[in-house]
Amino acid sequence: MASDARMVAPACASSHRPWLARLVGAQTAVQTHRALWGYLFVLPWVLGLIFFFGGPILASLYFGFTEYSILSPPPVHRAGEL
Repeated sequence: MASDARMVAPACASSHRPWLARLVGAQTAVQTHRALWGYLFVLPWVLGLIFFFGGPILASLYFGFTEYSILSPPPVHRAGEL
């Protein structure tokens, strides 16, 4: 019977963990602290990856599916003209 109680205890204990610990998948406060520092350490690299690789990829997709000429000036549309 003691082994049955040990199997049920972690499920009950996990619902009483703080939301941040559940978010990072930590069981203790020390694990939560270490996980948050890990995410903070990786954050500049992830933002750089999104900005320097994702941005140009999205821009090339936009320019690839639009009629855009880099060498000629943009067309001027004045009020009243079509």
